[in-house]
Amino acid sequence: MAMALHEMTGTVSVAQGGFAPRPAAGAADNLQLLGLLMSQLPAAAWIKDLDGRYVFANAVLADLVDWPAADVIGKTDHDLFPDVALQLREHDKHVLQSRTPVQFVETIPRPGGPHNWLSSKFPIVNEAGKLVMIGGVAFDVTDGCKGDIIASENRYPPQALLDRTVDASARESLTAAPDRYGALSAREREVLDLIMEGLTNASIAARLSLSRRTVEAHRANLMRKLGVKGMASLVRFALLRGA
Repeated sequence: MAMALHEMTGTVSVAQGGFAPRPAAGAADNLQLLGLLMSQLPAAAWIKDLDGRYVFANAVLADLVDWPAADVIGKTDHDLFPDVALQLREHDKHVLQSRTPVQFVETIPRPGGPHNWLSSKFPIVNEAGKLVMIGGVAFDVTDGCKGDIIASENRYPPQALLDRTVDASARESLTAAPDRYGALSAREREVLDLIMEGLTNASIAARLSLSRRTVEAHRANLMRKLGVKGMASLVRFALLRGA
């Protein structure tokens, strides 16, 4: 039987990058933190167990399948995306077998025609290093894929497609992630950590005893230093670096 995210037990982290829990947090807190972050993303986000059953789905994914998010829990891709379920499961298995995050372009049938999604999938392991779940974040890149033919058997998207779906400044930022992160001040790193927890500017200001305007300035400065534009690129940076 599938369990909801808050029912999961065991300390977890993301293998080879992605999101890692705060060391002092309990298992339930770790999972709730991951779920809170993913719920704030401007992209479809989910967590599945090793059998492919959803244990978490954010509002964007729920809207995509036109189901209440609570009803997605316990379902599989055969329930949500029957036409492409086998391909999605193959991609999940590849991530679990390689134990590394992998990007795919996945084509999902929609009433108005197929949509292409740039999906970043990552394995989640417990403190013993055992695989326990798989997570994913996907951005709709249909407009960037027009004119491209993506064979269903292709495991990885062609570089030309990635070049169009991830803007040049974001790709440069991802490549230089460690160096750019080192350029952040201690306060900017604090603000980045809280952004990744899903906190708003007002909540960050209250947490750090700063004015909202000061937080906004720190946020603008850190995004400038990282070379990212918007939350989507910031999330890609965090996924790569493990912030």
